[in-house]
Amino acid sequence: MPQEMLVRFRHNKYNFEVATVPGTVTKYREGLLRSLEDVLVTDVIFTDYHKGARASDKELQSAFGEGFKKEEVLERIVRRGDFQLSASERRQKLEQKRNEIIEYIHKNFVDPKSRLPLPRMRVEQALETIHPRIDMDLPADRQVAQLMSKLVVCMPMKKHQVEGTLRLPHSVLGASNAIVRSYCTVSREHYTGEGAVLDIMIAPGDYDAFIKALNQASKGNFHFDVAGATASAAASTEEKIGKRTKLKGNKNRNP
Repeated sequence: MPQEMLVRFRHNKYNFEVATVPGTVTKYREGLLRSLEDVLVTDVIFTDYHKGARASDKELQSAFGEGFKKEEVLERIVRRGDFQLSASERRQKLEQKRNEIIEYIHKNFVDPKSRLPLPRMRVEQALETIHPRIDMDLPADRQVAQLMSKLVVCMPMKKHQVEGTLRLPHSVLGASNAIVRSYCTVSREHYTGEGAVLDIMIAPGDYDAFIKALNQASKGNFHFDVAGATASAAASTEEKIGKRTKLKGNKNRNP
């Protein structure tokens, strides 16, 4: 049997401890395990597990009331107690937080030159370069703020929205309008004999999804000029970051 993991719970000046199977507490709290029997090594409640000191009925009554039910107390300790993550759980949470940081940068920052979103792969490479100490309990936005001075050295970045001018012919306005309104903020629009001209703003992290959705809705029949770059129907920031060649939307063309 693997070494037990203790869950400690302080309540009304008392300290209670239960022994659990490593790696099960997090799964239980997330609903992946439903039975306490899958979590507990034993249903004994201790005041000091290492000394073998068991909690008396008097101590449990004082902490949880005379009508306490042992199963409910065990549930409360497992749900709300403090515990140390196993090595695998810690690695998993650190990787999850790292991915949150990458996603936050991708969604909220652009390349200052191209003014297009920073590709996730590029962000990941930058993190590998600076070797940050990731805090799994600190929100991603706060960690990015702390890492900015190091990140900008190897990856120029600026917090900004993607701005540009979108041109749509009359033939695709009906199919494309809902896509534009759901992803973008339209600051100005006017119509010509050829179609609509829209000045739009979009969050960097929504750019690729917007281009893909617009490409499908318009059958590739659109033109989007980004300030500092030009995007077409098939363009993706993951592959086309920094491209400046003028391109028109075309579902059969990879610029």
